[in-house]
Amino acid sequence: MATHRAANYPFVRRTGSRFMPGETLEDALGAAEALRSKKIGAVFTHLGENIKDRAEALQVAELLSRSAEEHQRKGFASGDFRKLTQLGLDLSPICGFEYLNASSSAQKGFHCLVDMEASNYVDATTGSLSPRLTAHPTWRMPAGVPPSNKG
Repeated sequence: MATHRAANYPFVRRTGSRFMPGETLEDALGAAEALRSKKIGAVFTHLGENIKDRAEALQVAELLSRSAEEHQRKGFASGDFRKLTQLGLDLSPICGFEYLNASSSAQKGFHCLVDMEASNYVDATTGSLSPRLTAHPTWRMPAGVPPSNKG
């Protein structure tokens, strides 16, 4: 709720618009097109985390899948960040993995960098993904994160 109020202040909107050009996928795609015309790349991410509702996690997975499809349709260098806590990691590591898979595996050559929001998610994230990284060679963990033997 405070986030929605803060976004209504003009100085917050001006500051945020440089790094977050809008609130929809279409806003992000439009900004990426404008940057591409200046030979500047863009990175896509979806804000929010700690989703504890399976239906909401599925909704995020569907949005991320649509984002990946639009990346490819528009010819962008394909890839973005994915947060397992947006995809149900707090429900279970398997849920987070399943929705990560659903949100990115259909697009060939789509690179997915798994974003870990906090140190308390490192074990759950690496334990969930490390064994599966070989099956998805376009998924990446952040630099410096060692693979886990858990999972």
